[in-house]
Amino acid sequence: MPPLTDVRSDRRGLALETTLLLTLLITVLVIAGFMRVTADRRSSADAAGTISALVVAENGIDRFICAHATGVPTTLPHTETLDVPGGRAVLRLEQVRPASGNLAAQYLLTSTGTSGRFRYNPLTPRAERTVAQLLQWNEATLMGGAALTTLNGILQAGQPATYDGRNGCVGQPDAPGLQMKTADEFVKTSNSDDPVIYGSSGSDITEMGDLAEAIEVIGFDWGNVVASIAALPTATILTDAQLSSKNYGGFAFPPKHEQPWPIIVINNAGKAPYAANKAGHGILLVTGDFETSGNAFEWEGLVLIGGTMTVSGNSTWTGSVYAGLNNTDPNNPSVVTDNSLVGMKLFKYNSCSVQNALQSFVGWSKLPNTRVDNIPNY
Repeated sequence: MPPLTDVRSDRRGLALETTLLLTLLITVLVIAGFMRVTADRRSSADAAGTISALVVAENGIDRFICAHATGVPTTLPHTETLDVPGGRAVLRLEQVRPASGNLAAQYLLTSTGTSGRFRYNPLTPRAERTVAQLLQWNEATLMGGAALTTLNGILQAGQPATYDGRNGCVGQPDAPGLQMKTADEFVKTSNSDDPVIYGSSGSDITEMGDLAEAIEVIGFDWGNVVASIAALPTATILTDAQLSSKNYGGFAFPPKHEQPWPIIVINNAGKAPYAANKAGHGILLVTGDFETSGNAFEWEGLVLIGGTMTVSGNSTWTGSVYAGLNNTDPNNPSVVTDNSLVGMKLFKYNSCSVQNALQSFVGWSKLPNTRVDNIPNY
Protein backbone atom coordinates (compact mmCIF):
# COMPACT_ATOMS: atom_id res chain seq x y z
CA MET A 1 0.00 0.00 0.00
CA PRO A 2 1.52 3.35 -1.01
CA PRO A 3 2.27 5.89 1.67
CA LEU A 4 -0.27 8.57 2.34
CA THR A 5 0.66 12.07 1.01
CA ASP A 6 -0.38 15.40 2.65
CA VAL A 7 -1.91 17.54 -0.10
CA ARG A 8 -0.83 20.68 1.77
CA SER A 9 2.81 19.73 1.25
CA ASP A 10 2.44 19.43 -2.54
CA ARG A 11 4.47 22.33 -4.08
CA ARG A 12 4.33 21.30 -7.72
CA GLY A 13 3.63 24.38 -10.10
CA LEU A 14 4.68 27.10 -7.58
CA ALA A 15 7.86 28.04 -9.48
CA LEU A 16 5.84 28.72 -12.63
CA GLU A 17 3.43 30.95 -10.78
CA THR A 18 6.28 32.86 -9.19
CA THR A 19 8.01 33.32 -12.54
CA LEU A 20 4.84 34.66 -14.14
CA LEU A 21 4.30 37.03 -11.25
CA LEU A 22 7.86 38.35 -11.44
CA THR A 23 7.59 38.74 -15.21
CA LEU A 24 4.41 40.74 -14.81
CA LEU A 25 6.00 42.92 -12.14
CA ILE A 26 9.09 43.58 -14.26
CA THR A 27 6.89 44.40 -17.26
CA VAL A 28 4.92 46.91 -15.20
CA LEU A 29 8.13 48.49 -13.92
CA VAL A 30 9.58 48.76 -17.44
CA ILE A 31 6.37 50.32 -18.76
CA ALA A 32 6.33 52.75 -15.82
CA GLY A 33 9.96 53.64 -16.52
CA PHE A 34 9.24 54.30 -20.17
CA MET A 35 6.25 56.42 -19.19
CA ARG A 36 8.38 58.34 -16.69
CA VAL A 37 11.10 58.94 -19.30
CA THR A 38 8.48 60.05 -21.81
CA ALA A 39 6.94 62.46 -19.31
CA ASP A 40 10.39 63.83 -18.44
CA ARG A 41 11.25 64.30 -22.10
CA ARG A 42 7.94 66.03 -22.73
CA SER A 43 8.40 68.23 -19.66
CA SER A 44 11.98 69.08 -20.64
CA ALA A 45 10.93 69.92 -24.19
CA ASP A 46 8.13 72.16 -22.90
CA ALA A 47 10.51 73.90 -20.48
CA ALA A 48 13.08 74.38 -23.23
CA GLY A 49 10.38 75.79 -25.50
CA THR A 50 9.30 78.20 -22.75
CA ILE A 51 12.82 79.47 -22.22
CA SER A 52 13.46 79.63 -25.96
CA ALA A 53 10.30 81.71 -26.52
CA LEU A 54 11.37 84.14 -23.79
CA VAL A 55 14.88 84.44 -25.26
CA VAL A 56 13.44 85.02 -28.73
CA ALA A 57 11.09 87.74 -27.44
CA GLU A 58 13.87 89.57 -25.58
CA ASN A 59 16.24 89.15 -28.52
CA GLY A 60 13.56 90.71 -30.72
CA ILE A 61 13.46 93.83 -28.53
CA ASP A 62 17.23 94.26 -28.66
CA ARG A 63 17.33 93.76 -32.43
CA PHE A 64 14.48 96.21 -32.94
CA ILE A 65 16.37 98.88 -30.97
CA CYS A 66 19.50 98.30 -33.05
CA ALA A 67 17.54 98.31 -36.33
CA HIS A 68 15.89 101.65 -35.48
CA ALA A 69 18.88 103.31 -33.81
CA THR A 70 18.65 106.36 -36.06
CA GLY A 71 15.05 107.30 -35.39
CA VAL A 72 11.46 106.39 -34.52
CA PRO A 73 9.38 104.73 -37.28
CA THR A 74 7.31 107.33 -39.10
CA THR A 75 3.98 105.46 -38.78
CA LEU A 76 2.67 104.36 -35.39
CA PRO A 77 1.63 101.87 -34.21
CA HIS A 78 4.43 100.09 -36.04
CA THR A 79 4.51 96.29 -36.43
CA GLU A 80 7.24 94.13 -37.89
CA THR A 81 8.47 90.54 -37.77
CA LEU A 82 12.09 89.60 -37.17
CA ASP A 83 13.75 86.20 -37.60
CA VAL A 84 16.13 85.76 -34.69
CA PRO A 85 18.23 82.78 -33.55
CA GLY A 86 15.87 80.23 -32.02
CA GLY A 87 12.62 81.47 -33.53
CA ARG A 88 10.64 84.46 -34.72
CA ALA A 89 9.59 87.66 -32.94
CA VAL A 90 6.59 89.84 -33.82
CA LEU A 91 7.10 93.39 -32.53
CA ARG A 92 4.69 96.27 -32.06
CA LEU A 93 5.71 99.82 -31.13
CA GLU A 94 3.21 102.43 -29.96
CA GLN A 95 3.63 105.81 -28.33
CA VAL A 96 2.39 106.27 -24.78
CA ARG A 97 3.58 109.85 -24.23
CA PRO A 98 4.72 112.46 -26.76
CA ALA A 99 7.72 114.67 -26.14
CA SER A 100 6.87 117.77 -24.13
CA GLY A 101 9.34 120.42 -23.04
CA ASN A 102 12.30 118.65 -21.41
CA LEU A 103 10.37 115.35 -21.23
CA ALA A 104 11.36 112.81 -23.86
CA ALA A 105 8.80 110.80 -25.79
CA GLN A 106 8.02 107.36 -24.37
CA TYR A 107 6.95 104.21 -26.20
CA LEU A 108 5.70 100.72 -25.41
CA LEU A 109 7.42 97.95 -27.36
CA THR A 110 5.87 94.47 -27.19
CA SER A 111 7.64 91.43 -28.57
CA THR A 112 5.89 88.07 -29.02
CA GLY A 113 8.50 85.37 -29.41
CA THR A 114 7.68 82.00 -30.99
CA SER A 115 10.12 79.20 -30.26
CA GLY A 116 11.54 77.33 -33.21
CA ARG A 117 12.94 74.52 -31.06
CA PHE A 118 12.17 70.83 -31.61
CA ARG A 119 8.88 69.77 -30.03
CA TYR A 120 8.38 66.31 -28.52
CA ASN A 121 5.03 66.03 -30.27
CA PRO A 122 4.87 67.73 -33.69
CA LEU A 123 1.14 68.26 -33.17
CA THR A 124 1.80 70.42 -30.10
CA PRO A 125 1.67 74.21 -30.81
CA ARG A 126 4.97 76.03 -30.58
CA ALA A 127 5.68 77.86 -27.34
CA GLU A 128 5.02 81.62 -27.35
CA ARG A 129 5.88 84.34 -24.87
CA THR A 130 5.24 88.07 -24.95
CA VAL A 131 7.59 90.63 -23.41
CA ALA A 132 6.75 94.32 -23.04
CA GLN A 133 9.30 97.09 -22.45
CA LEU A 134 8.88 100.85 -21.97
CA LEU A 135 11.36 102.80 -24.09
CA GLN A 136 12.37 106.43 -24.27
CA TRP A 137 13.64 108.18 -27.36
CA ASN A 138 16.35 110.64 -26.37
CA GLU A 139 16.95 113.70 -28.51
CA ALA A 140 20.21 115.39 -27.57
CA THR A 141 19.55 119.08 -28.08
CA LEU A 142 21.33 122.22 -26.96
CA MET A 143 19.09 124.92 -25.52
CA GLY A 144 20.20 128.51 -25.43
CA GLY A 145 23.39 127.94 -27.36
CA ALA A 146 25.61 130.68 -28.79
CA ALA A 147 29.01 131.01 -30.40
CA LEU A 148 30.28 131.71 -26.87
CA THR A 149 28.32 131.62 -23.61
CA THR A 150 30.11 132.50 -20.41
CA LEU A 151 29.13 132.89 -16.77
CA ASN A 152 32.33 134.71 -15.90
CA GLY A 153 33.68 137.92 -17.35
CA ILE A 154 35.95 138.47 -20.35
CA LEU A 155 39.19 140.43 -20.37
CA GLN A 156 40.09 141.17 -23.98
CA ALA A 157 43.57 142.29 -24.98
CA GLY A 158 45.11 142.96 -28.37
CA GLN A 159 43.17 142.27 -31.51
CA PRO A 160 39.47 141.58 -30.85
CA ALA A 161 37.84 138.18 -31.18
CA THR A 162 34.98 137.55 -33.60
CA TYR A 163 31.81 136.02 -32.15
CA ASP A 164 29.72 134.82 -35.10
CA GLY A 165 26.26 133.48 -34.25
CA ARG A 166 25.22 133.14 -37.88
CA ASN A 167 24.51 129.44 -38.09
CA GLY A 168 27.00 127.56 -40.23
CA CYS A 169 24.38 124.78 -40.57
CA VAL A 170 22.40 125.76 -43.66
CA GLY A 171 18.71 126.40 -43.06
CA GLN A 172 18.95 126.35 -39.26
CA PRO A 173 18.23 129.38 -37.04
CA ASP A 174 20.98 131.72 -35.92
CA ALA A 175 22.07 132.19 -32.31
CA PRO A 176 23.68 134.96 -30.27
CA GLY A 177 27.32 135.57 -31.09
CA LEU A 178 28.27 136.29 -27.47
CA GLN A 179 26.04 135.95 -24.43
CA MET A 180 26.97 136.85 -20.86
CA LYS A 181 25.12 137.66 -17.69
CA THR A 182 25.67 141.37 -18.22
CA ALA A 183 27.53 143.32 -20.90
CA ASP A 184 29.57 145.24 -18.33
CA GLU A 185 31.43 142.00 -17.54
CA PHE A 186 33.24 142.45 -20.86
CA VAL A 187 36.39 144.54 -20.28
CA LYS A 188 38.92 145.69 -22.90
CA THR A 189 42.48 146.78 -22.40
CA SER A 190 43.48 150.16 -23.79
CA ASN A 191 45.03 148.63 -26.92
CA SER A 192 41.99 146.52 -27.84
CA ASP A 193 39.09 147.34 -30.15
CA ASP A 194 35.42 146.49 -29.73
CA PRO A 195 34.53 142.81 -30.21
CA VAL A 196 33.13 141.78 -33.58
CA ILE A 197 29.72 140.23 -32.97
CA TYR A 198 27.24 138.75 -35.44
CA GLY A 199 24.12 136.79 -34.67
CA SER A 200 20.44 136.75 -33.81
CA SER A 201 20.84 139.70 -31.44
CA GLY A 202 22.67 141.96 -33.87
CA SER A 203 26.11 143.28 -32.98
CA ASP A 204 25.56 143.62 -29.23
CA ILE A 205 26.41 141.27 -26.38
CA THR A 206 23.31 139.25 -25.44
CA GLU A 207 22.60 139.63 -21.73
CA MET A 208 21.16 136.65 -19.85
CA GLY A 209 20.40 138.45 -16.58
CA ASP A 210 21.12 137.25 -13.06
CA LEU A 211 22.51 133.83 -12.22
CA ALA A 212 19.13 132.09 -12.03
CA GLU A 213 18.10 133.51 -15.41
CA ALA A 214 21.45 132.58 -16.94
CA ILE A 215 21.16 128.99 -15.71
CA GLU A 216 17.71 128.77 -17.26
CA VAL A 217 19.05 130.04 -20.58
CA ILE A 218 21.86 127.46 -20.54
CA GLY A 219 19.32 124.69 -20.05
CA PHE A 220 21.50 121.95 -18.49
CA ASP A 221 22.77 121.14 -15.01
CA TRP A 222 26.55 121.45 -15.04
CA GLY A 223 26.84 119.73 -11.66
CA ASN A 224 25.08 116.63 -13.01
CA VAL A 225 27.30 116.65 -16.07
CA VAL A 226 30.45 116.60 -13.93
CA ALA A 227 28.98 113.94 -11.63
CA SER A 228 28.22 111.71 -14.64
CA ILE A 229 31.67 111.89 -16.25
CA ALA A 230 32.53 108.27 -15.43
CA ALA A 231 29.40 107.05 -17.23
CA LEU A 232 29.80 109.15 -20.37
CA PRO A 233 29.82 107.01 -23.54
CA THR A 234 33.02 106.91 -25.62
CA ALA A 235 34.71 109.25 -23.14
CA THR A 236 38.50 109.55 -22.95
CA ILE A 237 39.44 110.84 -19.51
CA LEU A 238 42.95 112.25 -19.45
CA THR A 239 45.15 111.28 -16.54
CA ASP A 240 47.25 113.69 -14.51
CA ALA A 241 50.33 112.59 -16.47
CA GLN A 242 48.60 113.41 -19.75
CA LEU A 243 47.62 116.88 -18.59
CA SER A 244 51.14 118.14 -19.19
CA SER A 245 50.86 117.25 -22.88
CA LYS A 246 49.60 119.75 -25.44
CA ASN A 247 48.09 117.11 -27.74
CA TYR A 248 45.36 115.59 -25.52
CA GLY A 249 47.68 112.97 -24.16
CA GLY A 250 48.46 111.68 -27.64
CA PHE A 251 44.81 110.91 -28.39
CA ALA A 252 44.28 110.18 -32.09
CA PHE A 253 41.07 111.74 -33.31
CA PRO A 254 39.09 109.58 -35.77
CA PRO A 255 37.90 111.05 -39.09
CA LYS A 256 34.98 113.44 -38.70
CA HIS A 257 32.69 111.26 -40.81
CA GLU A 258 32.90 108.48 -38.21
CA GLN A 259 30.23 108.49 -35.52
CA PRO A 260 30.03 108.96 -32.66
CA TRP A 261 32.48 111.81 -32.24
CA PRO A 262 34.83 111.40 -29.26
CA ILE A 263 34.42 112.95 -25.83
CA ILE A 264 37.63 114.34 -24.35
CA VAL A 265 37.46 114.89 -20.59
CA ILE A 266 40.07 117.01 -18.81
CA ASN A 267 39.28 116.41 -15.17
CA ASN A 268 41.60 119.05 -13.71
CA ALA A 269 39.41 120.71 -11.10
CA GLY A 270 41.72 122.57 -8.74
CA LYS A 271 44.80 121.78 -10.83
CA ALA A 272 46.94 123.91 -13.15
CA PRO A 273 45.48 124.95 -16.51
CA TYR A 274 45.75 122.50 -19.38
CA ALA A 275 47.55 123.85 -22.45
CA ALA A 276 46.21 122.56 -25.77
CA ASN A 277 47.75 123.18 -29.16
CA LYS A 278 46.09 120.68 -31.49
CA ALA A 279 42.92 120.43 -33.58
CA GLY A 280 40.11 118.22 -32.33
CA HIS A 281 36.40 117.54 -32.65
CA GLY A 282 33.59 116.16 -30.52
CA ILE A 283 32.85 117.20 -26.95
CA LEU A 284 35.62 118.87 -24.96
CA LEU A 285 34.68 118.76 -21.29
CA VAL A 286 37.00 120.53 -18.84
CA THR A 287 36.15 120.61 -15.13
CA GLY A 288 38.80 123.22 -14.31
CA ASP A 289 40.71 125.84 -16.31
CA PHE A 290 41.64 125.52 -19.97
CA GLU A 291 44.36 127.28 -21.89
CA THR A 292 45.39 127.41 -25.55
CA SER A 293 48.50 128.96 -26.97
CA GLY A 294 50.03 129.27 -30.39
CA ASN A 295 48.13 129.10 -33.65
CA ALA A 296 47.48 125.36 -34.00
CA PHE A 297 44.38 125.02 -31.84
CA GLU A 298 40.93 124.56 -33.30
CA TRP A 299 37.86 122.66 -32.13
CA GLU A 300 34.64 121.60 -33.84
CA GLY A 301 31.69 120.51 -31.74
CA LEU A 302 30.79 121.38 -28.16
CA VAL A 303 33.13 122.84 -25.53
CA LEU A 304 32.19 122.90 -21.83
CA ILE A 305 34.69 124.61 -19.52
CA GLY A 306 34.06 124.80 -15.80
CA GLY A 307 36.81 127.29 -15.02
CA THR A 308 38.63 130.07 -16.81
CA MET A 309 39.34 130.01 -20.54
CA THR A 310 42.70 131.53 -21.45
CA VAL A 311 43.18 131.94 -25.19
CA SER A 312 46.31 133.40 -26.72
CA GLY A 313 47.27 133.31 -30.36
CA ASN A 314 44.96 132.54 -33.24
CA SER A 315 42.34 129.82 -32.78
CA THR A 316 39.01 128.73 -34.24
CA TRP A 317 36.03 127.32 -32.29
CA THR A 318 33.23 125.92 -34.46
CA GLY A 319 30.00 124.81 -32.81
CA SER A 320 29.20 126.20 -29.38
CA VAL A 321 31.44 127.09 -26.41
CA TYR A 322 30.52 127.46 -22.72
CA ALA A 323 32.91 128.83 -20.08
CA GLY A 324 32.80 129.65 -16.38
CA LEU A 325 30.24 126.92 -15.69
CA ASN A 326 31.54 126.40 -12.16
CA ASN A 327 29.83 129.72 -11.38
CA THR A 328 26.45 127.98 -11.56
CA ASP A 329 26.64 127.23 -7.85
CA PRO A 330 24.27 129.82 -6.30
CA ASN A 331 26.04 129.47 -2.95
CA ASN A 332 29.41 130.34 -4.46
CA PRO A 333 28.72 132.27 -7.67
CA SER A 334 32.11 133.91 -8.21
CA VAL A 335 34.68 131.12 -8.01
CA VAL A 336 35.91 131.53 -11.59
CA THR A 337 38.06 134.47 -12.64
CA ASP A 338 37.57 136.31 -15.92
CA ASN A 339 38.42 134.63 -19.21
CA SER A 340 41.50 136.04 -20.89
CA LEU A 341 41.24 136.41 -24.67
CA VAL A 342 44.41 137.61 -26.37
CA GLY A 343 45.01 137.70 -30.11
CA MET A 344 42.83 136.88 -33.10
CA LYS A 345 40.27 134.13 -32.56
CA LEU A 346 36.97 133.08 -34.11
CA PHE A 347 33.98 131.63 -32.29
CA LYS A 348 31.62 130.34 -35.00
CA TYR A 349 28.19 128.91 -34.12
CA ASN A 350 27.22 125.75 -36.01
CA SER A 351 24.29 123.65 -34.81
CA CYS A 352 25.21 120.75 -37.13
CA SER A 353 28.63 120.48 -35.48
CA VAL A 354 26.98 120.49 -32.06
CA GLN A 355 24.53 117.79 -33.13
CA ASN A 356 27.36 115.64 -34.45
CA ALA A 357 29.12 115.98 -31.11
CA LEU A 358 25.96 114.92 -29.25
CA GLN A 359 25.28 111.78 -31.29
CA SER A 360 26.47 109.58 -28.42
CA PHE A 361 23.40 110.65 -26.46
CA VAL A 362 20.80 110.18 -29.23
CA GLY A 363 18.77 106.98 -29.35
CA TRP A 364 16.66 104.54 -27.38
CA SER A 365 16.98 103.85 -23.69
CA LYS A 366 15.12 101.23 -21.68
CA LEU A 367 13.31 102.67 -18.69
CA PRO A 368 14.40 100.70 -15.60
CA ASN A 369 11.96 98.32 -13.91
CA THR A 370 9.43 98.53 -16.76
CA ARG A 371 9.90 95.14 -18.43
CA VAL A 372 7.09 92.61 -17.99
CA ASP A 373 6.31 89.25 -19.57
CA ASN A 374 3.32 86.92 -19.56
CA ILE A 375 2.86 83.21 -18.87
CA PRO A 376 4.00 81.20 -21.90
CA ASN A 377 1.33 79.93 -24.31
CA TYR A 378 1.26 76.63 -26.19
